[in-house]
Amino acid sequence: MSSLFHILAKIYSKIRNKIFWYYIFTYYWIYKNKLQNRIDRILQFKVVDLSNKKTNTSLSPEELKGRALPGLEKSIKTGYYKYMLARYIFSIKYIKGKTILDSGCGLGWGSYLISPYPKKLISIDISEKAIAFAKKHWKDKKLNFKKHSILDLDLLNEKFDVILGMEIIEHLTFNQGKRYLRQSFKNLNRNGFLILSSSFPDSLEVAKKIKNENIYHQHIFTKKEIKYLSNEIGFLKPKFLGNFMVVLKK
Repeated sequence: MSSLFHILAKIYSKIRNKIFWYYIFTYYWIYKNKLQNRIDRILQFKVVDLSNKKTNTSLSPEELKGRALPGLEKSIKTGYYKYMLARYIFSIKYIKGKTILDSGCGLGWGSYLISPYPKKLISIDISEKAIAFAKKHWKDKKLNFKKHSILDLDLLNEKFDVILGMEIIEHLTFNQGKRYLRQSFKNLNRNGFLILSSSFPDSLEVAKKIKNENIYHQHIFTKKEIKYLSNEIGFLKPKFLGNFMVVLKK
């Protein structure tokens, strides 16, 4: 009976994730034409561009591996770049006319992609070189890149309507992740949203497997852990989109 339950759970999970992929890609196609110029500019940048030692914003291989780039050859060939872009595009319905924090913005392309829509946008990353790259290559009057830790949001002295955390929480330990969620809650306005993308598996077994696939992963948070922490901190019931995104409301 137990084995049958696990089989059915896996089937349900696969169906749910399949629906998620169709759902998230719908946003990509809806906004693709409007954002085409920005998408084209983002896709121009390859790892080789960032590794060029002639520039003062070159990143080491270690820094690069910890920061995704849609223009990578592998991402283009597999079509994965569309999902990378779609994660940010999905947030547009939440951020229009709002005050936004892109926490752990990496190389800044995601902030650049959505910058036409919020009223105010602050983007932070712990890497000085990543922020230097973002400031150099992405131009929009709303962009404001800062070197800052996502674990110390209090020090920004700012309240936000929406905080984005795209592919960042898996790079934190469990305790750091808890601190990040707590800091996000504290610095959100009433009825504000925290939107996270990562892998949120149904079981610890799958979480451990995903963690071991990437040396830069510190902890893969399961759905159960996110539910527990969000409830403890004060968020309303989390809204999961498959096993890959979650929206938390204050």
